[in-house]
Amino acid sequence: MRDRISSVKTLPLLWAAFVACGGEAAGPEIPREPREAPPTVASVSITAPATSLEVGLTLQLTAAAKDRNGHDLTGRVISWSSSAASVATVSTSGLVAGIDAGTATITATSEGKQASVTIEVRPKVIQLTLRPGVLVKFVGDTARLKASSASGDVSADVTWSSSNEAVATISSAGLVTARGVGMAALTATASGASGSVTINVTAEPQSPADINAHFPFCADSGALKLCSDISPEFTAEHLQHLVKTWAYFASVFARSSGNYTVMHYTDDLYGLYQRIFKYCPSVVIPGGRNLTTCFDNTDRVYIWYVVPYIKPDFGTQLHEIGHTFLYATYLAAETNVWLKEGTGMYYESGSFDASGKLNVTTPIPYIRDSFKRWRSANSLIPLQQLVTMTRDEFYGYAEPTKTYSQAGMLVFYLATQQSSTWTQLIERLNNQTIKNNTELLNFIATSTGMSVAQLEAAYLQYAAQF
Repeated sequence: MRDRISSVKTLPLLWAAFVACGGEAAGPEIPREPREAPPTVASVSITAPATSLEVGLTLQLTAAAKDRNGHDLTGRVISWSSSAASVATVSTSGLVAGIDAGTATITATSEGKQASVTIEVRPKVIQLTLRPGVLVKFVGDTARLKASSASGDVSADVTWSSSNEAVATISSAGLVTARGVGMAALTATASGASGSVTINVTAEPQSPADINAHFPFCADSGALKLCSDISPEFTAEHLQHLVKTWAYFASVFARSSGNYTVMHYTDDLYGLYQRIFKYCPSVVIPGGRNLTTCFDNTDRVYIWYVVPYIKPDFGTQLHEIGHTFLYATYLAAETNVWLKEGTGMYYESGSFDASGKLNVTTPIPYIRDSFKRWRSANSLIPLQQLVTMTRDEFYGYAEPTKTYSQAGMLVFYLATQQSSTWTQLIERLNNQTIKNNTELLNFIATSTGMSVAQLEAAYLQYAAQF
């Protein structure tokens, strides 16, 4: 009996030990803090980089879901919709596409909250890639027009028309043919949008004055005048540079190239520019520009016509105006032209600083690259031959990049490495103590102490750095 009682008494102790060793036992539940519900979307905002776009273009919108304190909420689903899908559609990522002209409300929705933005879709704007203003064409001329919009070239999508086919016709491919004297508007139309340009067809010019009348943008400064058919801004910019160029060479050379000068710039290589060939020869610098000049025997001045390959085209002025001042000072520059063209390439490599000083530091790519190419091919002209070439030999050489680049590199060497010789040479040309090429070469040899062969080795070593 005592043993039964003893075993009964030990049961609570064993149960306590069992629980302490990890056993489970029923007991009162301990209260826990309730989990906080995630914040709800209180508002939606839309960010738009613009509120309008052109037909055919896209616009990326972004939307954010916000809590009641205005803080962004992450991980919330945002859906997009358009009130007028025929005007503008919107993707699941908020990319709006312009379909047709009009307005559409684009809405972003998240958990019942919305934000909207009104998007205007503009008609596609067509522009013709021609110079501004009234364009010049001559009877019989042809030109191909191109139409473009903000989305790129749309020439294949437009319908072409002419307001006066007796003056000019235009094909479905944009080819214009000038038929008669007068004016006509040429129009490109697509998707309800259009762009036009006016063409003024004239009879064949009978004189340079007839040609000059077709440069609509002209400005002058004292004795200097510059005209273009490019833009008023182009004219003003190049006239300002011409003033600096003229003043610079007037300080370098003793004699002026005339009482005034006029420069004409045109983009119309195959129309306007070609007409001047009846009156002036053409000079073409491969990869550089087309240019020509008429010499006015009455006023003894040069009238220039230039087709720029680059804009701004300041190099033409430095090169050609330098020629005319040198020639006025040293008439023999036109007999053996290495000095004329060498100085032209040298000066063309410079640029004016704010004070009007011309700084020349390194040859332009035309000189540097052409010289390097011919030297690498072991095909340079011997210096003795180069500096004694006649005008016809120099300009008629089978590879004009050789003559121009070598003359330019030689003058660069003299002007930068033999600066005392170069300064004295200009002084002697100015006071006319050097009258021909032989005297010029003798002076260089005496001043530098080098024969032509030694001079050749020296300028080639100098050129190797470029």
